Amino acid sequence: MDILTFYKYSYQLLVIMPFFLLLGFPSEGISETYKYQDERGQWHYSDKPPQTSSKSQETLFDNTKKTAPPRDLVGMLEKKFVSHNPEEIATLAVVEIKNALGHGSGFFITNDGYIVTNRHVVKPTESVQWDKYEKALAEQEKLFIAAGRELDSRKAYHKKIYHSLVEHEKNIKRYMDQASRKILGSRYKIIYNNYKESERLLKITKSNYNAAKRNFKKSKSYMSNKGRESYWAQKYKIRIKDGTILNARYVGASKDHDLAFLKLDRFKTPFLVPAGRNIKLRGSKVFAIGSPLGISDSLTSGTVTSIQGAYIYTDTSIFPGNSGGPLIDETGKVLGVIAQKITKNNVMSKGFGIAIPINIVNIEFKKLRAK
Repeated sequence: MDILTFYKYSYQLLVIMPFFLLLGFPSEGISETYKYQDERGQWHYSDKPPQTSSKSQETLFDNTKKTAPPRDLVGMLEKKFVSHNPEEIATLAVVEIKNALGHGSGFFITNDGYIVTNRHVVKPTESVQWDKYEKALAEQEKLFIAAGRELDSRKAYHKKIYHSLVEHEKNIKRYMDQASRKILGSRYKIIYNNYKESERLLKITKSNYNAAKRNFKKSKSYMSNKGRESYWAQKYKIRIKDGTILNARYVGASKDHDLAFLKLDRFKTPFLVPAGRNIKLRGSKVFAIGSPLGISDSLTSGTVTSIQGAYIYTDTSIFPGNSGGPLIDETGKVLGVIAQKITKNNVMSKGFGIAIPINIVNIEFKKLRAK
């Protein structure tokens, strides 16, 4: 085989190989692999158990058996955090969720690891915060464009002064008499000083332009990377009450409401029980649980001020990071999922918190599981 043929076949092998790797292997074919020694002392490897007795036998691989039973987070957390207070017990089911831009909250709604949160928590490109980032990026782009125009104008002016300086140098050389040279020399000094000042300002303008360019490109790259990360994310790190970090997978999101669902597989989890439909809400005391401003396991209280349409309004203190957390009553039962805060000034000022009622959460969860 000549060298060209060798490279040709090698290249074809490299192209084809990834497809075989992607195809994988049939699960039935490798459920168990046996290693055994026959009567003559010779070792054999097979996917079928030996038909005759052998001196030694061991299972190398078995993917039909589950590796471990579900871990009991309920027992673990109840041992660490002993409490008879309903709202404190409810905090056992609340988690902090890390996303592409920061973090939010969520809580278990089943004992087998299903978590509800806001769609904008797990897909932050759909959030109000992302809109603010986009507006800030647009402003940076304006500054970058303006800095470019200023630089072009400064370059043109500097070039004009430079040509004027060159012309005066030529004119000085044309005249032989001292009087004319003196007058031209005085004008030359003025233009030269203007040229040096223009040179100084040009450096500053270039520096401002480069800074605006760097800031814009850096912000654009950040937005682009975070946008892709947010869009494609299928796994999320969650922090439970004792600080343990676990991995949950993305299940899906509601099309009509700001709700999304995650799943913590292979765990028995604490969960919040929905409050009844016939309870009095307006004026009742409620608690909001979440991770506002990076403070995990935060609990604030207030009252239900109004119920309008598909939302519960509360004067409970709500801050960034509370989104996705539960709004519970005094018995520890969940009334809804905290979705956002309405305020006139900024996120730190007083305002009204909005929660999506738990009955809507249950409807959307059933739709998702039915798919």
